[in-house]
Amino acid sequence: IVAYAEFYYIGGRKALARSGTEVVALKNIADLNLMVDYRVSDQLSVFLQGNNLLAQNYERYLNYRVRGLQVMLGMSWSF
Repeated sequence: IVAYAEFYYIGGRKALARSGTEVVALKNIADLNLMVDYRVSDQLSVFLQGNNLLAQNYERYLNYRVRGLQVMLGMSWSF
């Protein structure tokens, strides 16, 4: 079993508004991601991944919202 954890905190960001003259301060970002990978064999593994586990609704860039809580279950096969 292999586990990964990522935590991002980004603050102090500013963007230029559409008017081209106004500077907008963007909210701070706190983002937690986790992934667990179970290797069944040398060729097969199963994983569970969770992104934005704090379920924050933020803009990485001005007017571009990120997706909310995301969970993905999958497998990978090497041949």
